[in-house]
Amino acid sequence: MRLSDLVQKLLSLDGAPFSLKGRPYLAAVYNTLPHRKLLKCGRQTEKSTTAAAIAATAMLIQQGFRVLYVTPYDMQARQFSIDRLSPFINTARLKTELIVDNVKLKKLKNDSSFYARCAPPTAANSESFRGISSDFIIVDELQNMRSDDLPAIEQCISRSKYKWRLFCGTGGTYGSPIASIWYDSTQCEWTIKCKCGHENPIGIDESNISEEGLICSKCHNKLRVEDGRWVAYGRPDALWLGFHIPQLILPNVDFHEICIWQQKYSKAKFYQEVLGLIYEDIEQPISPAVLAKCETDRVNGIQSREQSFIGIDWGMEYRSRTAITVGTFISPSKFSIDYIMTIEGEDALDIDKVISQVIHIVTSARAKYVLADFGVGHQVNLMLAKRLADVGSYLIEALFVGSHSYRYKYENKYRRFQIPRSWCLSFFFAGLRQGRIELPRLDTVPYFKDEILSITAKEGVDSVKYESSTTDDTVFSSALCYFLASYMTGKIVY
Repeated sequence: MRLSDLVQKLLSLDGAPFSLKGRPYLAAVYNTLPHRKLLKCGRQTEKSTTAAAIAATAMLIQQGFRVLYVTPYDMQARQFSIDRLSPFINTARLKTELIVDNVKLKKLKNDSSFYARCAPPTAANSESFRGISSDFIIVDELQNMRSDDLPAIEQCISRSKYKWRLFCGTGGTYGSPIASIWYDSTQCEWTIKCKCGHENPIGIDESNISEEGLICSKCHNKLRVEDGRWVAYGRPDALWLGFHIPQLILPNVDFHEICIWQQKYSKAKFYQEVLGLIYEDIEQPISPAVLAKCETDRVNGIQSREQSFIGIDWGMEYRSRTAITVGTFISPSKFSIDYIMTIEGEDALDIDKVISQVIHIVTSARAKYVLADFGVGHQVNLMLAKRLADVGSYLIEALFVGSHSYRYKYENKYRRFQIPRSWCLSFFFAGLRQGRIELPRLDTVPYFKDEILSITAKEGVDSVKYESSTTDDTVFSSALCYFLASYMTGKIVY
């Protein structure tokens, strides 16, 4: 029996049999249970009810099934336990006894169990969920979670034969965990084909909204939710199965009220909370106040570290400059940019001299890996790779691409990353805004402060376009350095 049928057969809600009537989009959400599933939703789209129904059914029919629910805030954990899960278990047609019925721990007579924990976004290295062996982890309000906590949460199912994961959240900003996972998912959109032949992925923008209901964005004919189907717009081999559920496809949705919210809310709030989109309305991604919080009293220079990482943004023209950044993680959640230097003018055109300087920095900083941009530096990269091999280090190239449908791809054959430029900067900026990156004293760093403060961003849905009124070499070399270190140390899982 399919899970979507089983939940309706076993469970009750508000005194009536649990029903998925009017929700054709939920069948695939219930019936596909891969190791990794993501629900990117608008507010009040029944994501918590869906998670609770799956959890309750699994606990009822599987002996000794263990569920761990993690959310950023204690009140949300209490609400899920009391208002969502308990009613399903207590009124289930497959009767069982709750021998322990606390907010944070429930145990059934069949030895199934449920744990509710919170991982506050302001608390580093939360310990509340560690040591809990589980078969199914549910992470709710993912957009507000700390990325650092997610790998530790996943370890809770490392010994399970099931290894179910259900991550849920509303649309967040580009630096949030839900954005990172969404870009690594199949990005399934509920898509309705109009009679005119136009395909309408619902909720990716405002084009299907009218006072009367859903309309075709091309011919403006009315659309019916039941005529839709899931279409994957991401990579078919993606790690996560991702579903986008906006309020627009819910049964009995009040489109008159939707239109009021459309006018009343800010664009960011409407896109994130109603449409469930990743959206950011920003002009200056990094402010002077953010830089001040990241700045230390340490002078710009190579530090004594066990291992460092290097990012290079080549400048091979007379009026450009080559920027080199050295950095490393000094703790599990703190990255230190130790040294930023530039090579300019005629010096930047002397390839042998530039490569010799890079080799000197690599050996001084004990850097095993160097990430250099592909672009105009490809031929130089080939020369540098040979010199790096002589000192036991490796060169990886970064090919910047325009697509934002994924975070990055590693091409092992070429030892090269494909990285969307905007995502690379967004990842770096998020680290700065979240206080995960520390900088040397900025008056000792050439160009960096002026370059990063000159960058502006244009708003967008699931993407952002950055522009600069000046050069951005030191910013990009630093972004590459941070990305490389995060990837090599396993901190870029999300």
